[in-house]
Amino acid sequence: MITIPNFESITEELRRQDMTKLVDALAEKTPLVPGLARDQAADLLFFLTGPECYRALVLTAGWSQDKWVRWTSDTLRRDLFGEPAGTP
Repeated sequence: MITIPNFESITEELRRQDMTKLVDALAEKTPLVPGLARDQAADLLFFLTGPECYRALVLTAGWSQDKWVRWTSDTLRRDLFGEPAGTP
């Protein structure tokens, strides 16, 4: 078996960089909430779409996958763009 030193920290850093790129792409289409810094938006995306959040809510707390997807989507729309929950 091949082991890569610091694999977890490397993949986490790459994922964080990708979230920053995603924020930039999204902000080109819809402006971020006034006062929300680019790094804060990337942090929200990183955490809310991450395995820790999914594990805590779906696998441990018993949320359905559909409920988690709806909650995550609604939370991101509200906190990143100021859109109310359930907005298509």
